[in-house]
Parts: sequence; C-alpha cells; structure tokens
Amino acid sequence: IAAQVFDKQWYQRRVAITAGNDSPMYTLQFSVDTPVSIKCVLYVPQFIPKFDFANLGQYGISLYSRKVMVQAKNPKLLPEWLMFLQGVVDSEDVPLNLSRELLQESVIINKIKSVITGKMISYLNRMAKRDANKYEEFYKEYGQFLRIGLVSTESQSEREDLTRLLRFESDKEDSGVLISLDQYLDRAPDDQRHIYYLSAPSREIALASPYYENLAGHGYEVLFSYNKEDDVVLFKIETYKDKRLTSAEAANVKAKEKDGRNEEGEEPKLDKQSGSVLSSWMRNTLGKDTVKEVKLSDKHHSHPAVVVVENLTTLRRYLAMTPPEQKEASYKYLLHDNVTLELNPQHPIIRKLADMKDSHPEVAELIAAQVFDNALINADLVHDPRKMIPRLNKILESTLDSVEVSSSSKFQNE
Repeated sequence: IAAQVFDKQWYQRRVAITAGNDSPMYTLQFSVDTPVSIKCVLYVPQFIPKFDFANLGQYGISLYSRKVMVQAKNPKLLPEWLMFLQGVVDSEDVPLNLSRELLQESVIINKIKSVITGKMISYLNRMAKRDANKYEEFYKEYGQFLRIGLVSTESQSEREDLTRLLRFESDKEDSGVLISLDQYLDRAPDDQRHIYYLSAPSREIALASPYYENLAGHGYEVLFSYNKEDDVVLFKIETYKDKRLTSAEAANVKAKEKDGRNEEGEEPKLDKQSGSVLSSWMRNTLGKDTVKEVKLSDKHHSHPAVVVVENLTTLRRYLAMTPPEQKEASYKYLLHDNVTLELNPQHPIIRKLADMKDSHPEVAELIAAQVFDNALINADLVHDPRKMIPRLNKILESTLDSVEVSSSSKFQNE
C-alpha cells in the first residue's frame, strides 16, 4: 500500500526531472518485516544511466524513515553492480538522527542492502521466465552489470542465482538468439559432464575455429561469447549444477579410434613415425624458447594445427593487462612454458611439410613458423601480427617462383 504511494510519487518526480515520459523497463515493489522492516520501489531504466565513475557517491536510491527523507542518494543501499537502479526505500528501523558517517557503515543499511540485492535477483529470474524476449532486451543493455556482480559476490548462493541470469548465443540456434545455461543443460545428454563455450569476436569467427570444429564434430552444443569479460566470469563460476564450464580450447575431446583405413573421400594420414620426426624437427625449428612441446593431434578439425594452453583464460587475461612496453617480453616468456603445438596428421600442409623439410628446408622453416603463428591467432595469443608480414612475403615469393618455373617448363614443352 505504502509502496504504491511511493511508486506514484517517485515516478512523477522522475518525469519532472527528465522532462519526458520514460517508462521503466522493470518495476519492483515489495515490503518485508524481517530481517529489517522496509517498503521499497525500484526501477530499471530503459537505458543505462550516464555514470560519472569518479563520483559514484551521487548514485543510489533514496532513503526514507517513516516517510521522512533521510538521504536523497545513498550508494551504500546497493552493491555497485546494481548502481543503475532508481527508486526509494522506507524503513522504520532507520533512526532519523543517524549521522551521515554512521549511515554509511550502519548494520541496518547493510541489512537493507542484502534484502534489496536478493529481491532484485529473484525478481529478474522471474521476469526472465515470464517474458524471455523482454529479458533479452534487459540483458543486452545491462548484462555487463550482471557480470560484475558474478565476479564480485562472495556468496555462493547469490553467484548461482546470478548464473541463471546469464545468456549466450549457441551454435544450435540462429544468430542473435540467446539461451540460458539451464536451457543448454535441458537438451544436453545426461552423461555429458561439461558445459562447453567459446569466446570469439564474432559468430563467424567462432564457427571457423578449430576448437569449435572439434566439439561440433562430436555433436556437442557450444555456447558463443563475444564479450571478453565472459571469459573471466565463466572461469570464476567453474561449475553449474554439477557440470563443469569448459572452454572449447581446453576441451579434452578426442577423435574416435579407427582401424587405420581412411574412409572414402577422407585425406590420408601421416604415419606416427613420420609425425614424430616432423614434431621433433618443428620444435627445434621454432625453438625450445618458443614452444613447450610439438606433437600429433588426436582432435577432429580441419586446420593444420592448434595450440593447447593450460589455464588459457588466466594467461590471456594476464597478457591483456600487461603494460605495452612489457608485452613482447611477457608473450615470449609465458608462451614458451605453456604452449603445446598439436599437428593435424591429416592436413595436406602437415603431410607435405614432412617431405619439404628435407627437400626445401628454407621454405619449410618459413611454413612451420607460419603454421605456429596461425594456431596462436586462433587461440587469441598473438600480440602483434604485423611481425608476420616479412615471412608471409617470403612464402608468397617462393610460391610465385615455383609457379613461374612450372609455367616456363610448360611453355618450353609446347
């Protein structure tokens, strides 16, 4: 009842201030008696308010005690990830004579904050189930705040509730369609122990990734994330409903064993002995200070090679935060201890490289280095791709020289 009065009063004040009829995206009204007596009205604006992050004290909801304003803006009533909320809260438990300093650190204020946070998370989960399309609009606008909440909260139950609010594209859905982790699990096989995801700049790049190909080839659904912060968020969550969240790069899904015969139309495979010799040669060529190990891959994909890195998310995040003047040294130092290069024994480049290393060693070394860098690009581990240009020009020159020789021989024969 009191909340309805506040609803009308606050909304009218908002209209007067903004000089427009900006209807909220969501409105939450509630009252509770325990653990603290409060009546509250909260609004989610249609669009993210413009924040001055140097002065966050100007944000927050209004605090009342028995309908008397105590503080126009109290940022302590909300966690930082809910700073976009507008509204009022009235509590009879807040003394009117409480000083501003004590108001910031008050146990009562912390209790009110806890209640509001829990109520808002529950409300958003209800709205997501009630109207999925409208919730998608909210998520596209405010998803970054949910990510902050997930990383910053110390409450496991709160983290689980926030995890339910996450949304991602899927390779099983059309572009732009978002699904929840619960939807992913509903259609996953019962014996699947992982929730697979892939971070990429776009859907097109994700679908072309060798890491995605490996999982898709085994029938697994893969979630796509185009936001780099999701890498950290999903790494922080670790598990959801007893299923481990696993990046496609870290997925240990291997190709099925065959009887050694190639299926019709399938590329021939480099034998193990030749593959072992090539792997040893490539590691020596690339340098032991560049790559930890080179070996044949047992994964299913159409690329010449992939790199496998332990704790790739942590490594990428660390490298991204490294100061510009230290990036080159950091990449070289961290990669050589962590990167394993896995060669695709069925790829034509790898099969031909096994012969070329003996017949055309100089060109083979250029190709080996480019294969490695291409694999690093697919793992988003290349600091400055411009360094490849001289090598690529040499490879193009060698290619044109061989074409020129072939053409000349053809004309002479004619």
